[in-house]
Amino acid sequence: MHIQLEIFYRIEAGLEMDRIVKIEEVSKLSAFFRNHCIFTAAFPLVYLILNIVGLTFREVPLFILIGWTILGWIAIFWWWWFKTYGKMSHIKHFVIGTIGIALLLLTILVSAFISLFAYNPDHVVQIDGKKYVAEVRSFTHVNVDYYSYFGPVLRGNRVVIYGYFGRGGFDPYDSNVHGTVKYTFYDDNCNPIETRTGSF
Repeated sequence: MHIQLEIFYRIEAGLEMDRIVKIEEVSKLSAFFRNHCIFTAAFPLVYLILNIVGLTFREVPLFILIGWTILGWIAIFWWWWFKTYGKMSHIKHFVIGTIGIALLLLTILVSAFISLFAYNPDHVVQIDGKKYVAEVRSFTHVNVDYYSYFGPVLRGNRVVIYGYFGRGGFDPYDSNVHGTVKYTFYDDNCNPIETRTGSF
């Protein structure tokens, strides 16, 4: 009788432990989901507020934030998919998993495509003793937009200097190419106020 009771209590304790572990896992997922929802909602709001005050994120931090947002949603989906295994029909689970994999591959391909064509390398440079963020756009012609520098994460959202470095697909701040550059300076209303030619 004592042995049977001991076995019963051990089974009960094991079931209770499993229940506690499952509750803790659900709590962790709920906390992660809640925090990720807050982050996803706050990110565009912060982006909008920064643009209102004349600031924006620099290229690399912006891509990191977008990537973190996408990866978070992917992690939540796959956690849910693995945890619901056996709780729904195999066909339904297979269909949802297939859709998830397709969406994951599509996200990777679209992100790679956007990164390839939308990413413009930026550099912190000095012109007339003042720091600027130089954003390079080079395909057939090398165009560089200069923004006010506000640290490693932020820059101004208005072009204050424009530089034309001629034809070619090079980065003037990350290559051994030399030549002349034509700078155009703008005022606070984006009107050109000065043109200057220099060398690089």
